[in-house]
Amino acid sequence: MEVDSGSLVCIYEWIIPCKTQKKADTRRSRQVASIRQEYDSFSERFINHSSIVKYLLMRHNLTEHGILVEVTMEYITGGSLNSLLQGSSSSPITGKSLQLYSKQLLEAVAYLHSQGIVHNDIRPSLVFIDPVQGVKLAGHTIIKRLSDLTGKVNEEAWPRGFFTKLGGKKTDILKLVN
Repeated sequence: MEVDSGSLVCIYEWIIPCKTQKKADTRRSRQVASIRQEYDSFSERFINHSSIVKYLLMRHNLTEHGILVEVTMEYITGGSLNSLLQGSSSSPITGKSLQLYSKQLLEAVAYLHSQGIVHNDIRPSLVFIDPVQGVKLAGHTIIKRLSDLTGKVNEEAWPRGFFTKLGGKKTDILKLVN
């Protein structure tokens, strides 16, 4: 829970392994600094859209095991669209709900595009359904880049790189219709 507002939050944590060599530590530190800069611009841009998960805090520290990175984001109570589509949710998705979710998701993507940002990784596991607020799109570049640094591969509904050959806004739109 966020102390100031009482809002629920979700915290992601990565430990990015570093060799004890100063050169490797410096390279990893530069990568995390780049991600930090990206986080700073994203947290300011995304704060005003109701259908995009908000990033609240990012911290990173060098430890004996590597670089510890923590990202705190808004917590969404309803689970992912992926869990709804796979039937692991207690209630089925209705046609009316699907229309609302589609509209909100398209608005979120249109907002990103209007800000000059291409999500480039839209998939059901990154679309969250909040019972009160509706759709929330997550998984911006920060989470993907941190996962890439740690070597963890996210499960995807589509083969990695399948749509990225197109690039840009076309990628986001094609991922929405597939």
